[in-house]
Amino acid sequence: MITKNFLSFGVLVSAIIGLTVASEEIQVSNITIGNPIITKWGTWGDWEYCANGKYVVGMQLKTEYYKGMFSDDTGLNGIKFYCDTIGSNDGADIITSKVGNWGDYHNEYICEGIATGFQLLSEKDLGWANDDTAASNMRLFCDGKTRQGDGETWGDWTEPQYCNPKFAICGIRTQVEDPNSDNTALNNIQVLCCKVPDPAEFCHPEDSWDMILECDNLESTSDTQCTYQRKIGTGHWNMMSESQSIMHEIYGNVGFSIPGALVSLPGNFDANLGFSSSTGYNWTQSSGEMWMEETTITVSLSVPPRIITRLYQTLGKCDFYTVRANKLKRVDTDERTLIQTITYIDI
Repeated sequence: MITKNFLSFGVLVSAIIGLTVASEEIQVSNITIGNPIITKWGTWGDWEYCANGKYVVGMQLKTEYYKGMFSDDTGLNGIKFYCDTIGSNDGADIITSKVGNWGDYHNEYICEGIATGFQLLSEKDLGWANDDTAASNMRLFCDGKTRQGDGETWGDWTEPQYCNPKFAICGIRTQVEDPNSDNTALNNIQVLCCKVPDPAEFCHPEDSWDMILECDNLESTSDTQCTYQRKIGTGHWNMMSESQSIMHEIYGNVGFSIPGALVSLPGNFDANLGFSSSTGYNWTQSSGEMWMEETTITVSLSVPPRIITRLYQTLGKCDFYTVRANKLKRVDTDERTLIQTITYIDI
């Protein structure tokens, strides 16, 4: 008779207290998630963690492919996770936990962002007269897409497991059966989900005057009306660099959004920008309307004859976030005399 060694899986979702990551204490808010249990043969390996500030950005599976009808197959034997900082996926750091004795590592599957969930393909107990294999393949969820490994096809996909919003995978441990009369190798995995820092809290704010209107009335002998889009509030910068655009997408896939940013941005601007030397705007006394999602209305203004009017708005930027303040600067220039009249307007 084939015998198996059993180990209780324990609670699948639990607070982790007293663990360490790169010699630093993991916060209580970090949690573990694990696949639904199909088989539970073997013993659990040690936890392995990404270095502090890094998250899983890819995987590589150790798989023993089908050996034939009269051979003892094992399927999935091990998992390598690649770790990196947000916005980078070189994956120089590798974590693995316990690994089975059979098979080889094959293709690497790398995310554009960071991993936030997984799914395991697992075969149920087939009974004493059949060849059990347990886990045979897995999927990694990141950047809103699925990276499916190159394991075998035995069994059924268990329910997908996801970190909470604003968390990402940063650790792993595996349950692997040691050599036996019917080898199965890897049976189950648990991953640690670590909290992702809020970009609205740690970004570096700055501000400037952003021109929102230029109205040329030089050739006229009467006033003219010009219209502009009055925008006020918090939004996303529409002229992001490529790196900012990538980071914006990654954070969005993890669960960060404008409503969430409105909690952290006011304090960030208050503490780190304060009374701005660039614009003269006092961010410590900013209005509540600025810390709401950006709204737009069309406004007109009158420009005298032989005048060019340029209208500027105080614009705060913090990485890919923008905050349009309620302070405008109107500059009327007489192109004949080059005399300028500057008027500050609160809107």
